Amino acid sequence: MNKLFNNFKNVKLNEWKKKINQDSDENSHYKNLIKNIEGISIEPIYNSESNSKKFHVKFPNDWISFQYIDATNAKIANQKALEALNNGIGGLCFSNPNNLNTLLNNISIKHIKIKFINYDSDFISNWENHQKKNKLDIDAILNCNSTDVRGHTVKEQINFAVKKAKKQEKVKYFNFKIGSNFFLEIAKIKAFRIIWKSITNIDPFIFCESSFKYIESESEYNNILRSTSQCMSAIFGGANAVLLHSYSKENTNFSDRISRNQQLILRKESYLGKVVDPTKGSYYIDYLVSELVKEFKIYTNNNYENKVSKFLSSEEIEVKSHYSYSDLINVEHLNFAAGIPPYLRGPYSTMYLTRPWTIRQYAGFSSEQHLFFLAFL
Repeated sequence: MNKLFNNFKNVKLNEWKKKINQDSDENSHYKNLIKNIEGISIEPIYNSESNSKKFHVKFPNDWISFQYIDATNAKIANQKALEALNNGIGGLCFSNPNNLNTLLNNISIKHIKIKFINYDSDFISNWENHQKKNKLDIDAILNCNSTDVRGHTVKEQINFAVKKAKKQEKVKYFNFKIGSNFFLEIAKIKAFRIIWKSITNIDPFIFCESSFKYIESESEYNNILRSTSQCMSAIFGGANAVLLHSYSKENTNFSDRISRNQQLILRKESYLGKVVDPTKGSYYIDYLVSELVKEFKIYTNNNYENKVSKFLSSEEIEVKSHYSYSDLINVEHLNFAAGIPPYLRGPYSTMYLTRPWTIRQYAGFSSEQHLFFLAFL
């Protein structure tokens, strides 16, 4: 390794930018590739010279997969809940809950997370009586102990969550809708966790759910891909719980099964249940997070040591559950660029920004078994 990389010099960020301008027409020059997204200036490339502040985030050990259930008919809702719990679900979100004895029959609510929404004015007293009668002490997610986050941009959402939670007493849970900007949504959840910890010294419980805003009425199966992407953003951002709504405007047994299995595949097939903070070290994510926390004048935070374990991939490669900056000490190829020898980041200086159709060459799977992963849906 040493002899190979000694033949190539490290590439500076300005050299990479210059190469992009040389390889592109005027419309694709570097300055024309800089975009403004939700008030944040986004450059096309980032590397170790980007000088983004590095914040440490304490991640939950795992996320809770939630299932949405319409509880208008308590008996049917109970059957759906039991089926969900027998198929990898660890949290239940009941809408229009009633008749709690029937709704929660044979459900060990001590060992799962539960959320109630769209309930009437008498529900809280009924819930308290149900707990007292059954000698339970369940910390359910309710309107009184949670904040439903609103806002058009990620900055507006973060500001809303902070201001609303400061006014509202006993807030434990923050309910975020996940948008379609994959990387920005990751940064949003990370940034809020950093901000709330800095303000209160308490780790927030972040509940994320897919947004109805992006659902298509035609070609409904496209919504599965869209909500899966949203789910990954939530997991990579460090959500404590994730709820994926139906890919269709109507909830059916089939759409419920799809919603469950989307998370199950990410957990079991993609090993996302075995890794912690997989985007740590991403120069782009670091930049987005630093931009989002800037307004709160947070310049540094405590270093959290996430527990590290190891597992084998399907190719028998040993992978750590968590990587830190110390893992980069002996890595020799960090300062190379795309389009410049030895081409470790790809043959084109713009990567695939101006040639998106060539991405299909790299859209394969790690093993032949994974080719059939859709069958598990």
